[in-house]
This record gives sequence, structure tokens and C-alpha cells, in this order.
Amino acid sequence: MKKFINKITTIAKLKENATEASLKEYRDYMEALRVLERRTPSLITNGRVNHYWIQEVISILSNGEMVSGGQGNSEPDMYKGEERVEIKGFTTTEFETRSPIRVAASKFFASNGGITALKNSDKTLETMKEIVFSNSYSDDYYMLTETCGLKSLDDFEKVRIIFVDSNLLKSSLIEDCGPHCDSQHFSWETPSGKSKTKKINWPYTHVDTSKLVESIGELNGK
Repeated sequence: MKKFINKITTIAKLKENATEASLKEYRDYMEALRVLERRTPSLITNGRVNHYWIQEVISILSNGEMVSGGQGNSEPDMYKGEERVEIKGFTTTEFETRSPIRVAASKFFASNGGITALKNSDKTLETMKEIVFSNSYSDDYYMLTETCGLKSLDDFEKVRIIFVDSNLLKSSLIEDCGPHCDSQHFSWETPSGKSKTKKINWPYTHVDTSKLVESIGELNGK
């Protein structure tokens, strides 16, 4: 998987790197998923659920270089050797319009947990960063997958994957939105030149997708 770090790839590209044994296992696994899709399609399309089997697919196509960890219990979503990998999902619209993507721990998008700590803080940028970082960004890598709103398995091999070193992700976090600023609306321009805004309540919870994509391009000479 080293060749895919700090790049934007697809499931189809991962297949090209897989061994024959891995491809056979992948085909068998996809056949089982298609049975589930016919009976319970939400297991395929629901982003709250599909990350479980998506991690297994990535493990298979990495030829076992990456393996699933666990949800919670201090385990990362996946391991790459002894290194930790966090998986986050995004939508096609978010990527194509370069809309900010949620990347902080899920507790910072709920009405309790991390949100309570932020609301009860002095709301300075330094304090809010400490709160968010105490529960986020401790893994070695981030893998952002285009799997929120996945329509069906027919689209699966087109799914884009943004696989980055955590330091690259952290350098693209949005910090100028929140109660410490005059505005909680982040502004950016889509690749087609359209101006967009999105409300972001707390700093360091979203990644600036435009900046991240540009940084990846620069690293790869594009």
C-alpha cells in the first residue's frame, strides 16, 4: 500500500495491485455482499454500516498488508503493520465540489460528548484545539473513502480513496471557523468556479478538501 500513500486512488486501482489469490478472495467476498444487497440493501448503502465490510475489502486488496482493527476500545479502524489507520467517509458531492469533510472523532458531531466539552470551554482557539486533538488525529494515516451515499455495489469499484499521512491531513484542517471567529461559515470555490459556503461550528473538525487535494497534487508533481 506504500505506493498509494498521499494519493487519490480508487477500488479499481487497488485491484490492479492485488495478487491472484487476493482477487479470488475479493470476488468471493463481493458475491456474498451481493446476496446481502438483494436482501438488505441498507447494509451496502448506509455509511454508518458499510465501513465494516469496506475495511475488509481494503484488507483483501492490500494483500493482507492492512487488516481491520476495531470500532472503539482504543483500537484504530485498521492497522498497516503496527501503524494505525483511521477511516472516514465522504460523499461524491463533497469531493466534486470540494466541500469540507468531517474528519474529527464522531463525538464532536453529536449533541453530547465532545460537543459538551467544547461548549463548556473558554472557546479560545488553543483550548478548542486541545479538546479536539485529545480525541482525534492520533493515528498514523487517514483513509477517506467515497462511501457515504453509495448507491449500489455496481458503483463500488469507482469509489475514490484519499489515503494520506495524518500530518498532511492536519495541515489542511479548517481552524478559522467557530465561536472564536466573527463567522462560522467557511467559504471556498468549487473546481467549476462557483462560490460556496458551509457552516462549521467548531475548529479542527473538518478538512479543507480543496487544500488537501492541492497538497496531494503538489506532492505528486501535478
